[in-house]
Amino acid sequence: MPSSTLYSAVARLKKEGLLIKDEDFALEDPFFALWIRRSMQLAAVGLPPADP
Repeated sequence: MPSSTLYSAVARLKKEGLLIKDEDFALEDPFFALWIRRSMQLAAVGLPPADP
């Protein structure tokens, strides 16, 4: 993924209050973080994303 795309996504998540930054970035909502992680795992093996 291009770094510009990554930074754009991070900026949008921070603006919406979904991303917080201490020493590292973390999602505010642990369930949303789990859903994103699971969806990325499914996409990696070619399956459709998980339902929210």
